[in-house]
Amino acid sequence: MRRSVEHLIALVLGAVLAALLGTLALDLAVLPVITKHGRSIEVPDVTDRPLEEARNILSEKGFRVRTEEERYDPYVPKGCVISQRPEPFSKAKLGRRIYLIVSKGRSLREVVDVCGVSVRQARLRLKQVGLRLGEMKEVPSSVPKGVVIGQAPKAGTKVPEGTRVDLIVSSGLGPKRMPDLVGMPLEEAEEVLEREGLSFRVVQVPDTTYLPGTVLRQEPEAGAKAEGEVKLWVSGLAP
Repeated sequence: MRRSVEHLIALVLGAVLAALLGTLALDLAVLPVITKHGRSIEVPDVTDRPLEEARNILSEKGFRVRTEEERYDPYVPKGCVISQRPEPFSKAKLGRRIYLIVSKGRSLREVVDVCGVSVRQARLRLKQVGLRLGEMKEVPSSVPKGVVIGQAPKAGTKVPEGTRVDLIVSSGLGPKRMPDLVGMPLEEAEEVLEREGLSFRVVQVPDTTYLPGTVLRQEPEAGAKAEGEVKLWVSGLAP
């Protein structure tokens, strides 16, 4: 009889202990899920972040993530989030799916040929294809002043949208420079000056060292800027 009572007491105590443990398990595991169900929290801002980092941030907050679209973007680096839905800092229920639009980087554009046109026309052509005018360098050239004579990158090259294209622009021929006439026969020197469109005056100098009619001196000197009247000193017969 005594053993039966002890056995009964043990069964009752076991049942009570099991009930307590079950209640504790419910508090620790089940109830948090039930109480959180339907609760809304603030959606983190993951724009401009790399996709993997954005996924981790949202998952840690209890959201699910899906890439909704990938598109070209001139400002957001490739692989980073352009935008999200729901928007940052809005309220959303735990477990809700957050949709992300991810950047493919800048789209590629083909460089157009702008050689042979003015700088203004070159700027317009580049703008039409999503490119920008870069640095300009002027160099002397027989091409009329202000006309593009070179570009980098070259026409036909594929570059990211918004890339700057540098130009080489003609500054024209620049000032004329005096040819070296000293030692020439006067007749030949005259032909050179006439071909260059320069006026000149000849001064005869008595000299026995050089053949008569040889240019002994010139003004302006060779290499100087050719302007005004050119003066030539030419050997003549000694008196």
